[in-house]
Amino acid sequence: MKNIINAGILGTGHAHAIGKLRTIQSSSEYKLVGVCEPNDDLRKKRQNEESFKRVNFMSKKDLLSDESIRIIAIEGEVKENLDYGIDAVEAGKHIHLD
Repeated sequence: MKNIINAGILGTGHAHAIGKLRTIQSSSEYKLVGVCEPNDDLRKKRQNEESFKRVNFMSKKDLLSDESIRIIAIEGEVKENLDYGIDAVEAGKHIHLD
């Protein structure tokens, strides 16, 4: 039996965010638990986009504290990603940092 890796996405402002979302969703090795977009305006925009319509949006606190999530794709704007990555690592998560 294959072990499925629960994943999350932190930030959606990076140019690769939609591609990373689709990759996780289409993989038989990962399950997308949730996405956090801390920027309210960008989150509202993303929630109306087809790629994000069936995504579980979570708060940053909930995403980082979810013990089922093992890896987080850091997909914010470049200026945000280092801080997001540090937050995820400090929460005990593996990261993919764009």
